Amino acid sequence: MRRACLGAALLAAISLLLPAIVLADIKLQVRVDRKNIALDDTLTLQVSVESRGSEAPDVTMPELDGFEIVSQQVQRPMQFSFNFGQGAVVQSSMVYTYGLRPTRVGAITIKPIVAELAGERRATAPLTITVSQGSGSAPTPPDPDPGTADQTAQPGGDDTPPSNVSKNGGLDLAEVDGSAFIRAVADKAAPYVGEQVTVTIYLYTRESLRGPPATETEPTTDGFWIHDLLGNQQLREQRQVIQGAVYAVYPLRRFAAFPLRSGELSIGTMALRLDTGSVLDIFGPRRGNQQLSRKSAPLVFQVKPLPEPTGGQPPGDPLVGRFEVESKLDRAQSATGDAVTLTVVVRGVGNVRDVKFPTPVINGLDVLEPEIKDLIDATGDRVGGTRELRYLLVPRAPGRYELPKFELTTFDPATERYARVGSTPLTLEVVGNAIAAQPSTAPAADDKTADEAKPKPVSTHEWQPIRTQSALARRSALFAEQPWFWPLLGLPAVLYAGWQIARSKRKRMQARAQTAQSRAEQEARSKLDAASTAAKQQDGKAFFAAAAATVLATLQARLGEPATGYTHGQLRRYLSERGMNDALVHEVVGLLERADHARFGGATTAAALDAELTALKAARDKLAGFVPTAKEAA
Repeated sequence: MRRACLGAALLAAISLLLPAIVLADIKLQVRVDRKNIALDDTLTLQVSVESRGSEAPDVTMPELDGFEIVSQQVQRPMQFSFNFGQGAVVQSSMVYTYGLRPTRVGAITIKPIVAELAGERRATAPLTITVSQGSGSAPTPPDPDPGTADQTAQPGGDDTPPSNVSKNGGLDLAEVDGSAFIRAVADKAAPYVGEQVTVTIYLYTRESLRGPPATETEPTTDGFWIHDLLGNQQLREQRQVIQGAVYAVYPLRRFAAFPLRSGELSIGTMALRLDTGSVLDIFGPRRGNQQLSRKSAPLVFQVKPLPEPTGGQPPGDPLVGRFEVESKLDRAQSATGDAVTLTVVVRGVGNVRDVKFPTPVINGLDVLEPEIKDLIDATGDRVGGTRELRYLLVPRAPGRYELPKFELTTFDPATERYARVGSTPLTLEVVGNAIAAQPSTAPAADDKTADEAKPKPVSTHEWQPIRTQSALARRSALFAEQPWFWPLLGLPAVLYAGWQIARSKRKRMQARAQTAQSRAEQEARSKLDAASTAAKQQDGKAFFAAAAATVLATLQARLGEPATGYTHGQLRRYLSERGMNDALVHEVVGLLERADHARFGGATTAAALDAELTALKAARDKLAGFVPTAKEAA
């Protein structure tokens, strides 16, 4: 009896220690949330694998041609059960959940998914998903002519190059590639001089990007004044169907370009390097990662000169755009010698940096060069803004002064018409005494000749008798009774009042002596400090903006007038004409060119920013010793 009990217990123990692989079993299921979807919808694919045993099954996933993985999730719940009749059983399960987005229209087949464990093999049946265009047609990138990317890039067929002029008169260049390509779009192909052209460069890709594209070459913009329209925005993906395939579309650059001269001008090519391949792409691990190099086509513009006006040439240089002019005084009455501020504000749509007024000449008023402030705005991708000019007026004589109007001649490219806009006249009342001019000093006559010409006076002094003895006499009057006591007592108050009067006059003289050159030098120092701060923070865009402003403000301080509104070639010639040596001209213009190119660049290293900051400081030190020749002589 005891032996029978021991045998039964031994058999039970052995059954508990048997490996669970003996009871191995596999259950494989695949589910999709729907079989008919639109192109821009997302499909949920769920794969469930259940097994009994101590080991996990080997699951083989197929390549999902026609789908893009947008999300992935894996769950691994595990269950234990104990059965003294059969031994310990371990039951585990794995659930794979994927979000898939179709990349083409039509029937797409998901091939069988296979699971193997201990020689047992399970496979699912293939699934067919029907993808329709439906309401999910991808939005077109926001460019002037949405449909032309498919039309202008028809590769092969014949030797005739595709037309690069879109239906609305702009430029639209793209060479379609099955993996990725760059498309350059401009809203005008033949603008007027000074008219805004909006340029957008897109990246089209069917590959998964492992990171932001690396810029190899920025588009050149020689002959244009450029204003960035994207700023620090992140790449926002959109989707578009090109020749039956779905592409992810990213806007890389969008900027406003203002041509500075007529004739043929071009925006250069942009070259990128793309790292493709997704870390979630477990369905196609054999494909690996690859680098692609792509570049855009150059945009060539035929810039037109402004047309001849019908009623004769308007006065002044026409300003392209729509503007209005306003002027005001900080006060309508003043005393002679007190400074009055005249503010002129020009606002509108167009390049406000082209606004220039001659300094008014008014008899009886000293008019200093203006302080200029610009506020650029790009609402709706149309560049405009405000230019504010502040003149300091110092009246030298009393009277009533009529200040002239500030007028501009404008040309509207939309209507092709000229217009004359201006501010209203202002009146300034001045009271007080006129400030006398310094009298001219005539050369003095020869003192020796004058003394010889004058008759010598006859002495009438009566000599007193000479005393041979002296006596000491003590003064008996008090100190306070002396005649100079009270004047001496009031002398501190008189000196203090004189010091206050002199201090007040000195402040007024300093305010009048603050010229545009001194303000420009102060602005240059401020921008240099801002550039140093941006370099420490490794903010490349802020650094190069402050560096360009530092160079321009320093040039204005040395030249006595603004140095803006010139192309780099014109600035080279102008600085040479004003007496700057070739080495310094090359260094200054080189700083401005690097700052312009860096506006569209990517991240900048700290070492590169430190080197640019050192070059900027060296150029400022050299400019401090630059003495320009007179503008009339140049």
